[in-house]
Amino acid sequence: GAHHLALLWHLERVDATDFYFTDHDKDITFESNTYTPVGSLSASAVQKEVGLRAANFEVVGLIESSTITHDDLRAGLYNHAHIREYYVDWRYPWAGTMFRREYWINEIRYSGERWEAQVAGLTTFLKPKVERVYTRTCPYQLGDAKCTVALTGGNASSGTVSTVTEARRVFTTTLTKTTDWGTFGIITFTGGSNNGLSFEVKKYTETSGTVELFVSTPFDVAGSDSFTITAGCAKTVEACQSFSNIVNFGGFPFIPGTDKML
Repeated sequence: GAHHLALLWHLERVDATDFYFTDHDKDITFESNTYTPVGSLSASAVQKEVGLRAANFEVVGLIESSTITHDDLRAGLYNHAHIREYYVDWRYPWAGTMFRREYWINEIRYSGERWEAQVAGLTTFLKPKVERVYTRTCPYQLGDAKCTVALTGGNASSGTVSTVTEARRVFTTTLTKTTDWGTFGIITFTGGSNNGLSFEVKKYTETSGTVELFVSTPFDVAGSDSFTITAGCAKTVEACQSFSNIVNFGGFPFIPGTDKML
């Protein structure tokens, strides 16, 4: 009647960093990897549904300096991380797993020394709609394969932060582009605490070189932080004409909407 089963979790971040956890009280070696109880995860009851409905549950873990840290959580490194779950006999892990499941993290909440992740199963990938969406504005992202605009030359620029107006969200820069040039563009920090992280620009103002972000950065922005920024696009016909790219405009500005119906 003794319990000889243990759960193993292999957590793989999108940057290919791997972590191995177990709910057992000692290290378990499985398929040449060591699963440790330090900074371990604990999972809620798994929601099982008939047919192809998603099997969702939550995992809870402790924030530890050597494994899952506040900085990594703030930087979004665990967003969309891949979790492989194994059920083994801890006495004979070499005998193989009794069953295996796979999940992906789709939402993370954290505070203090505790973090929680909402996890979704394989059937989640059957939910997204893959057909084309007909809208008045263009559905493409500036610079992608369907847009074809090159984000080089006049459509990209580099600069540094001059002063911070609102912590982690609004700051002045050394840019001297025309008004709204960078609005809806992407800024990527190449220096400072946010090095390597990208954010969408809510508004760019020429007169002061001010950049305002939609979402606050996970770390403080400081003067002299370097960055690159791409031009933004309002995804309207007029915006597409300004890039001389109307032939690739993906929207349908003349389809009647509810205003016409009424």
